Amino acid sequence: MAEMEWTHPTAASAQRRSAPWLRWFSGHFLDWEDWLTLALMLAATMSVSATLEGGGWSANMPAITAVSVLSVLAAMLLARAGLPLAIAWPLAVLLGGAVTFWQTLIMVGPGTLEQRIDTIYLRFDTWFQQAFTGGVSNDPLPFNVLIIGLTWLGVFLFGWSVFRWHNAWIGLIPGGIALFMDIAFVGDSLSGATLLYILFGFLLIMRTNIVSRMARWRADGVTYPPMISLSFLNFSGWALLLLIAAAWIAPVGPFTTPSPVQALVTGVEELGVNFVRLAGPLRVKKIVPVHNYTGVLPFQGSVSLGERELLSVKVDDPNIQGPIVLRGSVYDEYGSGGWEAGQRDEADLPPNSEQRLRQELDQGDVKGTLVPLQVVVTAKSVVGSIVFSAGQPVSADIPVHIEAPAGSLRTYSVSPQGTRFVRQLPDGGVYLSDEQVLRDYLARGLIGLSVQRGESGRVVSVQAFDSSDQTLPDAAVLQPEDSLGQGQGYKISGFVPAATPEELKAAGRDYPNWVTPNYLQLPHSLPGRVRDLAADVALRYVQRPNAGPAQDVTSTAVLDSAAPYDLAKAVEGYLRSYPVDYQVEDTPPGRDTVDYFLFDSRRGYFDYHASAMVVMLRTLGVPARLGVGFVVDETDLQRESNTYIVRDRNSYAWTEVYFPGHGWVVFNPTPDRPADLSPQARADAAADANPSINDFPNLPVSADPFFDIPGNLGAKGTGLPASTDSGNGYAPWLALGLAAFIAALAASVALGWQRSVAGLPYSQQIWEKTVRLASWAGYAPQPGQTPTDFANGLQRALRELRGVSVLVAAYNRSRFGRRDEAGEERERMTELWPHIRGVLIGAILGRVLHRRRRVDDQG
Repeated sequence: MAEMEWTHPTAASAQRRSAPWLRWFSGHFLDWEDWLTLALMLAATMSVSATLEGGGWSANMPAITAVSVLSVLAAMLLARAGLPLAIAWPLAVLLGGAVTFWQTLIMVGPGTLEQRIDTIYLRFDTWFQQAFTGGVSNDPLPFNVLIIGLTWLGVFLFGWSVFRWHNAWIGLIPGGIALFMDIAFVGDSLSGATLLYILFGFLLIMRTNIVSRMARWRADGVTYPPMISLSFLNFSGWALLLLIAAAWIAPVGPFTTPSPVQALVTGVEELGVNFVRLAGPLRVKKIVPVHNYTGVLPFQGSVSLGERELLSVKVDDPNIQGPIVLRGSVYDEYGSGGWEAGQRDEADLPPNSEQRLRQELDQGDVKGTLVPLQVVVTAKSVVGSIVFSAGQPVSADIPVHIEAPAGSLRTYSVSPQGTRFVRQLPDGGVYLSDEQVLRDYLARGLIGLSVQRGESGRVVSVQAFDSSDQTLPDAAVLQPEDSLGQGQGYKISGFVPAATPEELKAAGRDYPNWVTPNYLQLPHSLPGRVRDLAADVALRYVQRPNAGPAQDVTSTAVLDSAAPYDLAKAVEGYLRSYPVDYQVEDTPPGRDTVDYFLFDSRRGYFDYHASAMVVMLRTLGVPARLGVGFVVDETDLQRESNTYIVRDRNSYAWTEVYFPGHGWVVFNPTPDRPADLSPQARADAAADANPSINDFPNLPVSADPFFDIPGNLGAKGTGLPASTDSGNGYAPWLALGLAAFIAALAASVALGWQRSVAGLPYSQQIWEKTVRLASWAGYAPQPGQTPTDFANGLQRALRELRGVSVLVAAYNRSRFGRRDEAGEERERMTELWPHIRGVLIGAILGRVLHRRRRVDDQG
């Protein structure tokens, strides 16, 4: 026992024992086990705060890391102090409020305490007004204050759960939500900081588990090694690192994101639409990099346009080349900090709209370019959430729906009458298919989109638009039914209208009743000098040179009498003098962004130029809106695959101006690209359309007469000797042989034409000829059409045509009723046939001549 006496304290040593409060403090806060837990917790917390601060959410992110450290220390002190929950948590909230107020004073900037408090009040008052009036904020202060408050509360919950409850799972949830938000909006993949959070989080879980066990062991008198905590963490750390390394190097395989996780990400992104409206300028990477194509488009200030590939686009018409505007979305309502989409009506693309548009183009009723595209999504990005088209969308090979401006689509009541039916209704009514209703029972000029029915199946109303306003429904956004992932694609045709300046000048101001309510909106806070500048620019452009100073003429009279096209060109030309700069400062809080761009910064990029043009035109009474998407040209074309590669740097914005009878026309006030962004015909298109002798190098020299070659082209163009023979030579014999050949060809065609219907009843012969001629004229029967439906459609397409109903009635009786025509009916068909044949042949010739004129114009 003697050798063990040294372990017993002597009387002197007992008298030198520490004070009780010091023993309590050291027992609660100086234990190395607690400091080990604190170190792990700080590492996990700072991995999240560092990710948020460096992720680019805002230009001036608050000091999240400093706030996190203070919150961890406060949680440890309050948890170890033994205070009850009802006292500790309110005290923590008070401490958090003090830290938040301190950080807010720092973010406001220099000034006395009273000046800073006044500034905070004014900025929050403005923010609340924008929040409740649907505006878009450009002030990041409320967002930063929110971040500080949430950081304090989330980290305090983390620390309390670890130090008081010995449960790290609950505390890890806030940090996990923050990282999930960061991944959903900012990063495309897990970052190193995120992996650190996972590592230290699991170590904390293991740590709190062993601490709980140690407490039970001490209570039960069970001995355990003094360094079990370090041994346990060492083993767990190496095991977790091996698991992370294995997951990192393991092949991805065919697996995709689980649908619940993808649905959660989509839900967060949809929730973020309203959040972005009030968060001030955000810096994000995943949202392409300026435009997110959602309902809100805030001004972003400084941006960096990178080289990330987003889409590959192939034009299915070899005669079309860039620039090509890939239209993603348009925005209607302007606020001082950005744009909103406005009210929209959802609808489907009109059925058979591409066929109708092609007929109108062939007939010359509509002028423009139909641009068919093949689009493939090449990156995980928001570009998969919408469908891009060149101009207004016409047709797509995937299920889509359009969002049209409120009022542009109307609901019309219809009362279908007739004898054709698919099935008889119980009440004796006639059931018509949706296609029949939209095709046969709408007033002239209305293009139907969808049919609404009552409970009995009767047609109640149809959704349609007036084609006299514009050729196609106004699709502000075109969305797929399901978001498109990397590697998925679609085919889509878009229509770009074409009109000369003279036609646009003559369009006038007789706008449809849905245009002015949606596209003349301006905030009441818009400074008056923006209106004055727009009027001054317009007067300088439209006033006659000899009319004297602007004040000598009534300004209002001049502007009211000016053509909207002239006003648009005036503003476009003025804004193209503003230089392009992607490193612009954020608009100061409380300032209107367009006003700040026009008078203070006087530089910016496409969002600023295009927005300024829209706002200035609206002050002049000209309906305009902002369009966003991408613009590609020949510099983006891969020649070997004839595919345009769309990158971040192709992001763009433009101004769309409405002209009655023409629809929306694109203007470009940004000087880094041409003012005219319409697709162009390739320089070699006409040459490709008209073959020359150079395209047939193996033909003999005598083949020259078959080609339209100028007389002097032989020597200069082809290397062939120029003819010097001025006599007739063999020309008469060639002309005679050519005439005989044409006569024989005509006889063969006539014989073949007649023999092809030989043996059929007379009514079926006449009908088959009618169908063939109509097909050559561009009015071929559609799949699923009955003969009667085809005849009705042909009658509507060719107004001068008459008597087709007699032919189709006789054909139906002969073909399906097995009854031949009577003598009087046969005579009637014989009388009608020359007229019908003449009209159809005229339509064929008109189609051929129209195509020839198009080729000549392109040449």
